Amino acid sequence: MLMVSNRYRLATVLVPKCASTTLISLFARLHDLPPGVRGREALDAIFSSKQEIDRQSPLIALPDKRILEARQAFGDYTWFAVVRDPYGRLLSNYNNKINRFCANFRKGLYLRYKLVQLLRGPACWRDVRRAMPYLHSHVTYEEFVETLRRHGVGWDRHFRPQSDILHLDEIAYARLLRLESLERDLNDLLRAAGVPAAKLAEIRKAGRLNASRSKAPAATPEEAAARAAVRELYKDDFKRLGYAS
Repeated sequence: MLMVSNRYRLATVLVPKCASTTLISLFARLHDLPPGVRGREALDAIFSSKQEIDRQSPLIALPDKRILEARQAFGDYTWFAVVRDPYGRLLSNYNNKINRFCANFRKGLYLRYKLVQLLRGPACWRDVRRAMPYLHSHVTYEEFVETLRRHGVGWDRHFRPQSDILHLDEIAYARLLRLESLERDLNDLLRAAGVPAAKLAEIRKAGRLNASRSKAPAATPEEAAARAAVRELYKDDFKRLGYAS
C-alpha cells in the first residue's frame, strides 16, 4: 500500500512488519483524522481513489498495483519508506503471522488453531493473536524457516522481500528509514517536510513509534542453520538495504 500526503508532499510505501500500522496511525494524526484503536482502523477515514490520481485530498491511500503509476503522478514529492533488518522482520512474522504460514503449509494444524480460537470466546475472535501460542507450541522457529527455505517467500506480502515490495529498480527513494532508529529519523523527515512543531509534539505524546518486542532465538546449531537460510532467502534485502548478514 502507498500513502500520499498532498498536504506535506510526502509519499510512503508501506512494507509489512516495518511499522506499517504505526505509519497509518501517524499519517492519520498528521491530517487530523481518527488514528483508530489498532492503527489500521484509520484507513476507514482515509480517501482511496479507485479512478484518477487525486492531488487535492489532504491524504490518500492507494493499493500496491498503483505504486508505479503514483510515482509518475507524485514524482515531485518526497518518497520514503521504512525498512528493517531481515532477521528481525522474519522473526516478527513468526511471532505474529504464523497463522498465515500454517494456513498455507500446515493446514491440519491451522484448522485445530481455528477451533481453539472459537472455543476461547469473543476476546479471541476479535484478536487472532491470543490463540497463536497454540501454533508456536507445534511449530518451532527453525521448522518455520526451513519450510520457507523449501517453498520460498513470494506467496504472501508479509513474507516477500522488502526490496521487491519497494520496487527499488523503478523507484528512487529520498530516504529509507530504518525501523531500528525510526523515532529519531522519522521526526527529522517530518520536520523537513514542514510539519509544525506542535503537531510533532502531539504525535510524540500519543505514544512511542513501535519497536520490535521479538526476542532473538537461542544460539543453537539449529538457529545457526536458520540464520543461514534467512540470509539466502533475503540476500537482496541484506545487500540493497545495507544490513549486515
